[in-house]
Amino acid sequence: MTAGPRKQPAVRHRPPRRLLGAGWHTRRQGDPWTAMAGLASLTAALQSLGPLRVVVLRQALARPRRDERRALRLTASFALVREIELHVGGVALVAARSVLSVGASRGAWRAVRGLGHRSLGSLLFADPAVSRSVLVFGRPPARTARQRPDASGPGFGSRRQHPARRSVFVRQGQGLLVMERFLPALLEQLASDRAASASLARASMTAPDSAPRRKRPVS
Repeated sequence: MTAGPRKQPAVRHRPPRRLLGAGWHTRRQGDPWTAMAGLASLTAALQSLGPLRVVVLRQALARPRRDERRALRLTASFALVREIELHVGGVALVAARSVLSVGASRGAWRAVRGLGHRSLGSLLFADPAVSRSVLVFGRPPARTARQRPDASGPGFGSRRQHPARRSVFVRQGQGLLVMERFLPALLEQLASDRAASASLARASMTAPDSAPRRKRPVS
């Protein structure tokens, strides 16, 4: 049985300036992610392609990257980092990295700790108290030459720069940064499989417009 459209978090503001820079930008026509930019929930869209499996690569306290610290205005040295892959038909299509402060993981976002192999979307898109920044896009490196791989999967275990998007979800004033990388298998499937492209297009039509509401920017 196919589930109906999920309720999406309200988009309450323009992209915070702290989300931009360092290679991140708002949507630009012609980018490889343009077709997927309107998808509020990648998890829900991928489920239209087949049975979805969440593979947890890592969930632990770790040092956030400099741009992640800036995006969340973190002051502590460590944060809770969760890295997963979304598989359809045994193939990794999306790699996602979520970052939140230790305080948020024990407060407004404490449910993240107990997600296990459930998708983060099952939590985010069922809570009317959650709002979301507008999406920004880029090609961040998975790691630098001097860093060890974040995880063993294709999304984080190499230095390849996969197209990605990210945004900040806010609940009770506490932020959760989510970055999603579009892996080569997904891009290749969409390029070669018209049925898959049409399926994602239908999923995007059930999602609300991702354009920001005209409200005061968050700095």
